[in-house]
Amino acid sequence: MTTAPSGYRPEIDGLRAIAVLAVVLFHARVPGLSGGFVGVDVFFVISGYLIAGLIQREQAEGRFSIIAFYERRVRRILPALLAMLAVSGAAALILLPQDLQRFGSSLAAITVFASNIQFARWNDYFGFATGSAPLLHTWSLAVEEQFYIVFPVLLAVVGRWAARLLVPLLVLMTATSFGYSAWAAEHAPNLAFYSPLSRAWEFLVGVLLAVSSARAPVDRRIGDALAVVGLAAITWAIWRLTPASPFPGLNALAPCLGAALVIHGARAPGSRVARLLGVRPLVLVGLASYSLYLWHWPMIVFGSYYVLDEAWVTPARIVLAGLSVPVAFASWRWIERPFRGPDALLTRKSLFGAALAVSLALCLYGVGLRLSGGLPERFAPETLALTEPDSKAAFRCAGQPLERYADTCLIGDPSRRPSFVLWGDSHAAMYRDGLDMLARRQGVAGYDLTALGCTPLIGFSEPSWQACQDRNRRILEIIARERPRAVIIAGKWGPTFGPFIRPDSRGVWVRRTRHDPLFTQAEARAALDRTVADIRALGVEVYFVEDIPFILAAAPDRAARARAIGAPFRADITLEQYRQQLSAAAPLARALEARGLVRVVRPGGILCGPRTCGALAAGEPLYRDAGHLNRRGALRVAPAFGPVLTAAASAPARPVP
Repeated sequence: MTTAPSGYRPEIDGLRAIAVLAVVLFHARVPGLSGGFVGVDVFFVISGYLIAGLIQREQAEGRFSIIAFYERRVRRILPALLAMLAVSGAAALILLPQDLQRFGSSLAAITVFASNIQFARWNDYFGFATGSAPLLHTWSLAVEEQFYIVFPVLLAVVGRWAARLLVPLLVLMTATSFGYSAWAAEHAPNLAFYSPLSRAWEFLVGVLLAVSSARAPVDRRIGDALAVVGLAAITWAIWRLTPASPFPGLNALAPCLGAALVIHGARAPGSRVARLLGVRPLVLVGLASYSLYLWHWPMIVFGSYYVLDEAWVTPARIVLAGLSVPVAFASWRWIERPFRGPDALLTRKSLFGAALAVSLALCLYGVGLRLSGGLPERFAPETLALTEPDSKAAFRCAGQPLERYADTCLIGDPSRRPSFVLWGDSHAAMYRDGLDMLARRQGVAGYDLTALGCTPLIGFSEPSWQACQDRNRRILEIIARERPRAVIIAGKWGPTFGPFIRPDSRGVWVRRTRHDPLFTQAEARAALDRTVADIRALGVEVYFVEDIPFILAAAPDRAARARAIGAPFRADITLEQYRQQLSAAAPLARALEARGLVRVVRPGGILCGPRTCGALAAGEPLYRDAGHLNRRGALRVAPAFGPVLTAAASAPARPVP
């Protein structure tokens, strides 16, 4: 069995500094660093390399102990982590009740290193990275500790009893984990991001580098060339990847293999890259990188929680990220270091006992916050009224099996034969409450055939969208069978949150999120034309609904924060900004309207005045988030659908040509 290289390597601390600064600046929203989240992947490779090397050296010297290994992990991880959690637990009392409840759940989860599982159940990482989850960053610590529950035992057993099989086994595990990661990044992106199964290969890249027989480059020029290529790969990932990139999977190869190349190439005697990475300022940041990672995100979240003007959020985040640096160095000097080294505080028994006691106390505190409903008594009733979750009744039919549509998905007067169909994604389902009220008033009925995430267009061939295409074709069959007088098609058409996205330099309408398919402009136009033609061929009128304004400040929790601190609050955009949002799809709809193929419904007009479009009415929010109306908003824009329901009630169904 090859013994891993030993000795302190300051350039690895320099690489740590690059990794942690990438993450911190990404969280601070510094422009141009859209892929800074890959710093975590660089950390995983470094961790695998260093820990595998340490275990192998101790095995070679006959002094490896599982208990001693976990003691080192406790001393390395827990003192600073528990301190950060305790401070965050006190600071969290500024949060609104629903955010405090979520904080309590994540606090309880991280004390047992399971916060990645918690966050995977809740939301996309980049959705939470907007700033409502102060412990979001602990997902990576949970993944790391889950890996190290199993890995040291495996390395110790195989290394001792079947040393020749160690490298082939690690290669097989790496390939299997990477294959799953690549598959999951496309088909289960939220799970892929948080799962230890999709992240294990990143640690194993470092492990293989440590335990393989690969020797350090003898020629400095070769070593530096490898290290420069590695740094270029990491830099490319930081600059070119975005939250929209499928991740980890194939896109994680650049930062992970880049880190491995830097670690390996910088081993060359006299390496200039090693000298560059080993400069004192970088090394100091690398030494404090764990504390900087721990403290920067809670400081950003808590510090910017009541910054309500979007123009000031990024500057506030950058300032808070800067302030986290001295806090991190204080944490490293007075919390991390005293628990490590030959003069470390506490014996093993006392250390384990204290860690268990503090972790249990924090866990119980988190559970208490969850069970208490987030301590709502801290806020005035008028503030709490804004934080009450909006009814999700509008979405109760979205995605229901189409076999039961006639029984469960009726809108309006149940005594009438349905004469219209609402078809689309969540941007169609949000109108249900308003349509239901209006339809009952006018004595008509319709079917809700919406499905979250399924744009009502026929003709896209991308495999990842196949389930929506199958559903859409079946909806056409229902329309042919039911013969309604009108079909309302609504979806997220705008360029800010498409599928219709502003063309890039190649004329391709680029993907915005990992869940959206990739469309060319010609494909989008062809799909809309085909969909309208297929509906009209059944003798049915088509009503195309323009999307409402996308308003980042529209979420009710922002209004609640403003009311809580007595601050003025605005949630609007200019009329010109709204027109810009419509610029991708509106020309297509106007062209169809001019040819008499569709009638366009414009609910956004009710939300807009001569100059601005707003998400509040009499101080009350009309939105449930930046792009979806709540029940109050749906009722407010319902008059825009009046002509549709009037036509559905009075016009006779046309015969099929």
